[in-house]
Amino acid sequence: MLHNGMMLTAKEIREASEISFRDDRLLFTTEKHNGTGYCEIREYRGIQPNARTEKEKKIEAKWQNKFLVRFAFITRIWDQKRDGSNRIKEILDLLTKDFFPDVIVVNSVFWDIEKYRDRWLHSRRRFEYYSENLERFLKYFNARQIEAIRSKKLKKPTVKIWRSSMNISNYARSGFIQADTNSNLLKDNVDRANAHNVGIIKDNNWDLLDAKFITDPSVDLFQAADGIHWTPSAHRALTCSVLSHIAVATGEGLPTLPLKINVEKGETRLLRAEYEDVINNLPDHVEVPEFNPVFENV
Repeated sequence: MLHNGMMLTAKEIREASEISFRDDRLLFTTEKHNGTGYCEIREYRGIQPNARTEKEKKIEAKWQNKFLVRFAFITRIWDQKRDGSNRIKEILDLLTKDFFPDVIVVNSVFWDIEKYRDRWLHSRRRFEYYSENLERFLKYFNARQIEAIRSKKLKKPTVKIWRSSMNISNYARSGFIQADTNSNLLKDNVDRANAHNVGIIKDNNWDLLDAKFITDPSVDLFQAADGIHWTPSAHRALTCSVLSHIAVATGEGLPTLPLKINVEKGETRLLRAEYEDVINNLPDHVEVPEFNPVFENV
């Protein structure tokens, strides 16, 4: 959405390790494969100069180099090796060395459970490795955040968001799933992980964004044919949910249209001047609804 507001295409959703994706740049990637060793790190530094009209040039000037987005694809939330190395810790340290994030959004469930063959321990009501790994990750980031505040690299605490995993279907099929996997059991374990994570997330003072709650009511519309991936509409719904959460958490509040409500007349009036001010700050390619000053309250 920072790039041009247009929804992802099905092809874009499945791409990986591209040199550039919608004006970002690839910082690091392993060879592309479906194994646990895969990793990809990307960076987006704001709108790049590619405006076609004078209006878009003015908009670009406002936003160039105004934000920094970094993305890391990992296959496990915490990856402590016997030799003491830890790929996730190294990635976190690297990506927060120069700038500490104002916002972090993390999701890691499916690969942790499926690729690493983690088991749900009924007697202990937790996963054999995943539960402890998640707690280690959250505590490590929290400690890094305290260091950043003390060193004045960060002015106020980071908005820390854990996004729960969307569901997979009973017929899920993909190169990500191992041949001998029971899809029904995997689906149950994803649900268990989402539910069990709530307490861990809360105890470590992270916010929880329930992606399963957002996508489940429209699963027939949102889920792709393979039962694992999600459609462009689903990604847009999740993006809007993340942005809404950030807006509220930072105190900015949700964006609203300039409306004046008249309860007695039962109508809501859209204020032309304020509405046009919003429209004038949109790029030319964004479709704008025709101005309709009055509509009835429902």
